[in-house]
Amino acid sequence: ELAGSARSSAHRAGRDEPLLADVLRLRPREDRRELRFAGRPAIASGTAPKKLVVEPLGRFAYTVNNTANTVSMYKIDQSSGALTSAGVDIATGTGPVSLTADPTGNYVYVANSATNNVSMYKIDHTTGALTTNGLKVATTATPSAITIDPTGRYVFLAYATAATNN
Repeated sequence: ELAGSARSSAHRAGRDEPLLADVLRLRPREDRRELRFAGRPAIASGTAPKKLVVEPLGRFAYTVNNTANTVSMYKIDQSSGALTSAGVDIATGTGPVSLTADPTGNYVYVANSATNNVSMYKIDHTTGALTTNGLKVATTATPSAITIDPTGRYVFLAYATAATNN
């Protein structure tokens, strides 16, 4: 359910704001890799964050917020891994459940489960902010996950319900 970093559903005392709460750092160690806790930055996200993805160049991270119907955008500090906001959350379709970034670091695709479609966004390489062209591609069933192949030629969807053959 997570890509690039861990998250938690912790809430700030007295507020109903979900937080991205944990950052884990992967460190090579001799012949194996090791995960170590690197901090708890307490970065606010939208309501009901479902999936976190880091774009391939490692500069920006994005999370879909299921009940807020938005994507939150973050800049990644290259020395510490700390996240800071990269702008105001951007609207998605209804019920976003998963997202993926293309291998060039130019686009983010969001699977929307309640509207059975995929939203497409362009990444601003300076700020990390997303912009949409307003188009949504219909799916054949309720998407539950999305990924893109390493060449960037194909986007794959997994479905929560059976897809129909059209």
